[in-house]
Amino acid sequence: MNKKLLIGIFLCAALFRILLIPIARHGDLNNNSSWGSELLIHGPVGFYGRETWPFSAPNQPPLYLILFAGASSIHSAVSSAVEYLNQNVGAFPSSFVWWWEWWGELYVMKIPGILADLGIAYVIYLFVRKRSGVILAALWLINPISWYNSAIWGGTDSIVNLFGLLSFYYLIEKKYLAHSASFFLVSILFKGSLLMFAQFGYY
Repeated sequence: MNKKLLIGIFLCAALFRILLIPIARHGDLNNNSSWGSELLIHGPVGFYGRETWPFSAPNQPPLYLILFAGASSIHSAVSSAVEYLNQNVGAFPSSFVWWWEWWGELYVMKIPGILADLGIAYVIYLFVRKRSGVILAALWLINPISWYNSAIWGGTDSIVNLFGLLSFYYLIEKKYLAHSASFFLVSILFKGSLLMFAQFGYY
């Protein structure tokens, strides 16, 4: 019963966030998009040392840039597929071409943060694995801090925190190196927000 309820909550939370995506495009997304596309075009060698950028120079670790390079690649691939289907399949809805051209990139860039929101909720559930775990997961998903940051702002904090929370979960499970340390390293290589906890762990 708990799992069915959890799935229902997840689906509602995901749909709610998807509906929020078109509300805003924050300027940070311009940076993310340009870093991703520039990485695809020019490659990683000397990437941080370039002097000319469409918006601002990259100031995030490699995994952050790789994520948005992947998002840019997916957007380009879907755009090509949409164009091909529109030209070769008579039943293909042409209105979708305009919709994707206007909103496609925004959806592709915000979806990773939304998926991370759901991932955090599931890890919260794993900590408890009882009905109270479902309640706590639901509280996270309806928290405005979570859905505003990922679906409206387009922030990536939920991705960083997902890997950090996974690291803490496996630390409790006493799976130190292969799981806990690895997830913490991924979090730091994506964005250094949780680096302060490495100092606390040292002491």
